[in-house]
Amino acid sequence: MRYWVIAPYENGPLYAIVWNFDFQQGWISIGWSAVGDVSKMTRAQLQEKVVAAYPDSAHTLVANMLWNFYHEIEVGDVILARRGLQVLSGVGKVKQKAEFLHGTNDRIDHPHFLKVSWHAAPCNVSLGANIFHQRAVAEITQEKFEAVTKRAALSGSLPLATESDIPAIEETETISEQMLLFGIEKELESFLISNWGSVFSDLEVYVDANGRDGQQYPTEIGPIDILAVERQSGNFVVIELKRNRSSDQALGQVQRYMGWVKTTLCRDNQKKVRGLIVCGEEDPRLTYAMTVTQEIKLQYYKVSFSLSDEPPKRIES
Repeated sequence: MRYWVIAPYENGPLYAIVWNFDFQQGWISIGWSAVGDVSKMTRAQLQEKVVAAYPDSAHTLVANMLWNFYHEIEVGDVILARRGLQVLSGVGKVKQKAEFLHGTNDRIDHPHFLKVSWHAAPCNVSLGANIFHQRAVAEITQEKFEAVTKRAALSGSLPLATESDIPAIEETETISEQMLLFGIEKELESFLISNWGSVFSDLEVYVDANGRDGQQYPTEIGPIDILAVERQSGNFVVIELKRNRSSDQALGQVQRYMGWVKTTLCRDNQKKVRGLIVCGEEDPRLTYAMTVTQEIKLQYYKVSFSLSDEPPKRIES
């Protein structure tokens, strides 16, 4: 028996359309509809389809999630459905292997389905912290499953997701730049992965021999935010998001992870390791440190906002 966390959709009004249908009908579904029927594809064919359908995505990461959904999740495995990173929507057992069922939910194009027997509880429980991984499909250990369900038993339930379930800022007329950056940094990792090709054209997300991908890559000294490799050379790149860490914490952390990668993954001494720290605003302490740190680069992300007469393309989970 294996344990999996699946996000039917990212949090927001469309989540209710997907999850409420899935829960009532005994399914769990995911998007990536343009890939088509995955069930008969080889892994190489799946990778090609993902590249063609979603050129700006982290191709290997998306292909890995779809492959796991169809080929690794087995009857009897346990599914935890999540809403965002803090809400446990439901727990159930897989009743049959994944199927491509285009048009099953006539309100949204979610064609990849697993048949699941959902338990009555826990259901729609806030865990009070960012417990879950940002991948749409992720395997967890039995220990993690037990920790999540134990926490759920001690937490309070929420109202069911509705189509008007849009987070609001209460009693606030203006949003400060600091508040905006804080909200963006919470979702930065997910954004980078979803738009990988347009952000990192020279890199690809690392996938090891066991099929584990480089998002939140596990090590004995903690998870690396994103472990990537250069497309041309195959050299490793450790990407750390500064978030609300101090400059010394961010620099020390990326150095530790670089050392771990060099010691553990570069055994043939043919690969090199460099680091990349991504942050939202200038930090003079980091800037000074970069002048004497040759193997680590500092880059800043910028946020822009504009209005258009054309609707944006919907990003699928």
